[in-house]
Amino acid sequence: VYLDVNVLAEGKSYCSVGAARVSPSQKLLAYSVDYKGDETYEVHVRDLETGKEYPLKAIEDDKLLETSGVVFWGKDESTLFYMIMDANHRPYRLYSRQNWESSAPVDRLLKEELDDVYWAHASKTLDGKYVFFETASSETSEVWFLDLLGDSDSSDIEMQCIAPRRNKVLYDVEHAHGEWWI
Repeated sequence: VYLDVNVLAEGKSYCSVGAARVSPSQKLLAYSVDYKGDETYEVHVRDLETGKEYPLKAIEDDKLLETSGVVFWGKDESTLFYMIMDANHRPYRLYSRQNWESSAPVDRLLKEELDDVYWAHASKTLDGKYVFFETASSETSEVWFLDLLGDSDSSDIEMQCIAPRRNKVLYDVEHAHGEWWI
């Protein structure tokens, strides 16, 4: 058992796991958990060999990192991706975190959605080669991608748009077996 929610919930009045992702090496588990019921999630990394827990902290202070619940690994264990929410509790910013286990982690803002009509989400493709940043309203969507197999750790790399927004056009994207599915 990688993550026993009953054990996490011991002594808490509320506990909901948002995401749980095993690292590419199968040695670490990144997970998000909400202990308050307000859909604000802490992010933790568990070493699956030792059981040691690493709660992720915000860069600017010593508080726990508050996220939308989205968390996943990059191409290896050196990078975690997560999203934060705005004042209206809307997911809107995607970050990558390098050196997450160190006392001086480095966060990089990859993409943000400032239009509050749009809701944002991030994910990794089925084949693990790309990160998607998806924004959508009830009628319009837009998807951006980052190549994980390229130099995604480089500070000058930018996400690329699949197709710019067009009013009343919704689309989904996936990548697997060397092909884009739109």
